[in-house]
Amino acid sequence: MTKAASSVSKLRDAPSLERLILVIAVATLLLVSEGLQIVQQDVRRTIDPHWKRALSYLKLDLHGLLFVLSRGRAGLNRLTL
Repeated sequence: MTKAASSVSKLRDAPSLERLILVIAVATLLLVSEGLQIVQQDVRRTIDPHWKRALSYLKLDLHGLLFVLSRGRAGLNRLTL
């Protein structure tokens, strides 16, 4: 086994990989949901002030989460699908 192949993942058993995928899926769901909320509440311009609105819902909420945390506010208050 080469060094490059061994540094890809330290997880070797199926249950650990399944938990990792579940955590990533739930985090993605929460971030996309919050990004959708940002667009629905019409506060996108506050978080993404650029002329070209090219941020996905996921990236929009990552920026939004940093925005609220830097101002000491709470985020992720409800799940919108």
